[in-house]
Amino acid sequence: MIITPTRRGLDHASVTSIAAGSTLGLEQQLLANAGQVARNVLIAGPTTNGKFQGCSLGGQNVIQVYETGADFQAGNVWHREFMRFGEPICFDGIPQGALLTSTAGWFGMTEIEGPSLAAGNQGVMPAGSYGLSFRDTFFHAFRNSTGNNNDRGVVFVSNGPLASVINLTTGTGDVVRGQATMELGPWEATYLDLDGNGEYRLFGTEPMTAWIISRGGGTAVDGPVRPESGLANLSNGQIWDAKQILPLTSDGIVQPRSGFMSAPFNNTAVSWYDRQGDQGVLGTGSGVSPGSPQDIDTSVANGGTANNQGDHNPAGYTRFLATGLVTAHSGADGQGGDAVPMYPVSAMSQVIAQPFRILDQGAGDEAGITAFGPMRGTAQVLSWNGDGLTLEYTLPVTRDGGITISSKEDQLHPCAVQLSNSNVTNRVPLVGDLNPGVIIADVPIGAVIQSRGDSSYQLRTQGGGTTTGIYTQEDETVMFGWTPPELAAEVIEGADGIQYRRFVDGGVQTWEQT
Repeated sequence: MIITPTRRGLDHASVTSIAAGSTLGLEQQLLANAGQVARNVLIAGPTTNGKFQGCSLGGQNVIQVYETGADFQAGNVWHREFMRFGEPICFDGIPQGALLTSTAGWFGMTEIEGPSLAAGNQGVMPAGSYGLSFRDTFFHAFRNSTGNNNDRGVVFVSNGPLASVINLTTGTGDVVRGQATMELGPWEATYLDLDGNGEYRLFGTEPMTAWIISRGGGTAVDGPVRPESGLANLSNGQIWDAKQILPLTSDGIVQPRSGFMSAPFNNTAVSWYDRQGDQGVLGTGSGVSPGSPQDIDTSVANGGTANNQGDHNPAGYTRFLATGLVTAHSGADGQGGDAVPMYPVSAMSQVIAQPFRILDQGAGDEAGITAFGPMRGTAQVLSWNGDGLTLEYTLPVTRDGGITISSKEDQLHPCAVQLSNSNVTNRVPLVGDLNPGVIIADVPIGAVIQSRGDSSYQLRTQGGGTTTGIYTQEDETVMFGWTPPELAAEVIEGADGIQYRRFVDGGVQTWEQT
């Protein structure tokens, strides 16, 4: 049910509430812009069974779960857990829209479960971050969002601490199914229905967080009053294209395959640089405009080798730099069942959650990790062994070896590596099953994790008990983290215009090209 904000004069309590909400929003945005997403207030995204699984990204970590936004504002903690660095946990019975905080970083995902655990009947959804909230953004529903019973596209929206009025339109401004000027109270969550594959704009008067799911089941409803059932009425059990809707950015990295890019302003110029050394511009000089989403797969294909690189092959990773603001996604999974949003470079970090149980089965579209970023470096994959972390793999996050760095522009080609059984460029073989844990890098990175999870795997849950962990089947999922001050990469630009990173080994320091 939609809550209508109280229409009256502002008393002291109202002014205090607005001031606190505004301060929280500024604090959260500053954290996210500094790559500290796992330190943000996190929001449980769409879930049908209340499972919310993640990993602690620091020691002596205090995790607090608030059942509702009202509880968060009142300081009423629902569950409190004390966790060690890298330790996984699966909270059980958590409603969508619940809030979570941590003192040393935490990130994870919720589960959306259909009638069975067969392939395609379940999905995972990364947590929302209030630091990655937005007032106005674009997104593209590119698969099974027609609004029909078996191909229903839905958007789950969680409002922030301030009452807001939200709208859902097409990229050209047409209201979608009457969903305009909808009033949401503080921290209120609701569902919106899509009406076809294509470009959409979601905007409001105050910051919000949102997610998209294609083929969510049920029947689409016109008008601003949303069905209370949300995702509970799954008509066919299929969960596709489950991803966060992220804010607009001018600098992001994503694999272009099956992807589209949108922009809120006409003729936004966008340059691209792929890992293999190719580069170019989108479009034919006109750039990207609202209402005309750019097929980034085809555009990059015209001038480079990054196109048609499925399964999150590192060769396909591409950095997009815009003169304005843009948003994009990738449908790079060869299984065709999921998608990920373009990762803002500003949100990349050096300690990232790896909350999945990854079985050593299948290729990179089924099981593995792809780490990527703007700088050359190393990423360590560690797993939780029940009493601490064990180093499992060391991954070289690099550009193609044929790229010679002679200018700052050469460094715009992104770096990437994959841990998997795929025969792809810059791969480290996955050997044996991998338990949840963390990824620690010496430079800021993002990560997309593919998983084939064990449906009998037991994890710690709230109150000292255990529960079955989230089951996953070939899901590609974006994970975020944070950067402790003692690990933060120190980068400067030399007199030659090239960026260098300080590297210290045994007390001896050197400067290396990034």
